[in-house]
Amino acid sequence: MIHNKILILFAHPVLHKSRINNKMIELVKDIEGITFHNLYDQYPDFNINIQREQQLLLEHDIIVWHHPFYW
Repeated sequence: MIHNKILILFAHPVLHKSRINNKMIELVKDIEGITFHNLYDQYPDFNINIQREQQLLLEHDIIVWHHPFYW
């Protein structure tokens, strides 16, 4: 059986106010094959490590962009 590696690229500026997103994070964080990547946690100064982000994209089969709809 083939299992795809899933990367969830997550960006939410006020995560502490989002009950739904916090519940989702709680449910997916320990699932094998899923990498939950919170961009606000990783880059609080917005100084993004481009090489690291490119490597994450290459290491995963499925990319999920998760962010507030109003963006």
